Amino acid sequence: MQFYEKAVKHRHPDALNSIGLIYDNGLGVKSSIVKAVEYYKMAAEKGHSQGMNNLAICYQNGEGVEKDLKIATDLYKKSF
Repeated sequence: MQFYEKAVKHRHPDALNSIGLIYDNGLGVKSSIVKAVEYYKMAAEKGHSQGMNNLAICYQNGEGVEKDLKIATDLYKKSF
Protein backbone atom coordinates (compact mmCIF):
# COMPACT_ATOMS: atom_id res chain seq x y z
CA MET A 1 0.00 0.00 0.00
CA GLN A 2 2.81 2.43 0.81
CA PHE A 3 4.22 2.07 -2.73
CA TYR A 4 0.81 2.71 -4.24
CA GLU A 5 0.39 5.78 -2.05
CA LYS A 6 3.69 7.15 -3.34
CA ALA A 7 2.55 6.57 -6.92
CA VAL A 8 -0.80 8.21 -6.16
CA LYS A 9 1.03 11.40 -5.18
CA HIS A 10 2.14 11.52 -8.80
CA ARG A 11 -1.38 10.62 -10.00
CA HIS A 12 -0.20 7.41 -11.67
CA PRO A 13 -3.35 5.89 -13.25
CA ASP A 14 -2.46 2.25 -12.51
CA ALA A 15 -1.86 3.10 -8.85
CA LEU A 16 -5.12 5.04 -8.62
CA ASN A 17 -7.09 2.11 -9.99
CA SER A 18 -5.23 -0.38 -7.81
CA ILE A 19 -5.98 1.56 -4.64
CA GLY A 20 -9.59 1.69 -5.75
CA LEU A 21 -9.56 -2.10 -5.98
CA ILE A 22 -7.91 -2.36 -2.56
CA TYR A 23 -10.69 -0.29 -0.96
CA ASP A 24 -13.39 -1.99 -3.04
CA ASN A 25 -12.31 -5.44 -1.85
CA GLY A 26 -11.06 -4.53 1.63
CA LEU A 27 -7.58 -5.89 0.99
CA GLY A 28 -5.63 -4.94 4.10
CA VAL A 29 -7.88 -1.92 4.71
CA LYS A 30 -11.46 -1.44 5.79
CA SER A 31 -13.65 -1.91 2.73
CA SER A 32 -15.06 1.39 1.44
CA ILE A 33 -16.88 1.62 -1.86
CA VAL A 34 -16.99 5.41 -1.48
CA LYS A 35 -13.17 5.60 -1.36
CA ALA A 36 -12.94 3.05 -4.16
CA VAL A 37 -15.16 5.23 -6.37
CA GLU A 38 -12.97 8.27 -5.65
CA TYR A 39 -9.89 6.42 -6.88
CA TYR A 40 -11.69 4.88 -9.85
CA LYS A 41 -12.81 8.38 -10.88
CA MET A 42 -9.27 9.73 -10.69
CA ALA A 43 -7.96 6.79 -12.75
CA ALA A 44 -10.77 7.21 -15.30
CA GLU A 45 -10.01 10.92 -15.62
CA LYS A 46 -6.45 9.93 -16.54
CA GLY A 47 -7.80 7.70 -19.31
CA HIS A 48 -7.22 4.39 -17.49
CA SER A 49 -9.52 1.88 -19.20
CA GLN A 50 -9.81 -0.51 -16.24
CA GLY A 51 -10.55 2.45 -13.95
CA MET A 52 -13.35 3.46 -16.34
CA ASN A 53 -14.68 -0.09 -16.35
CA ASN A 54 -14.60 -0.34 -12.55
CA LEU A 55 -16.35 3.00 -12.24
CA ALA A 56 -18.95 1.90 -14.80
CA ILE A 57 -19.72 -1.15 -12.66
CA CYS A 58 -20.29 1.14 -9.67
CA TYR A 59 -22.72 3.31 -11.66
CA GLN A 60 -24.45 0.26 -13.11
CA ASN A 61 -25.06 -1.20 -9.66
CA GLY A 62 -25.48 2.04 -7.72
CA GLU A 63 -22.53 1.23 -5.45
CA GLY A 64 -20.89 4.29 -3.93
CA VAL A 65 -22.73 6.50 -6.42
CA GLU A 66 -26.30 6.97 -7.50
CA LYS A 67 -27.28 4.34 -10.04
CA ASP A 68 -27.02 5.81 -13.54
CA LEU A 69 -27.10 3.47 -16.51
CA LYS A 70 -26.34 6.24 -19.01
CA ILE A 71 -23.09 7.14 -17.25
CA ALA A 72 -22.29 3.43 -16.90
CA THR A 73 -22.86 2.84 -20.61
CA ASP A 74 -20.75 5.87 -21.58
CA LEU A 75 -17.91 4.68 -19.35
CA TYR A 76 -18.08 1.15 -20.76
CA LYS A 77 -17.84 2.57 -24.29
CA LYS A 78 -14.89 4.79 -23.38
CA SER A 79 -13.10 1.93 -21.66
CA PHE A 80 -13.00 -0.01 -24.93
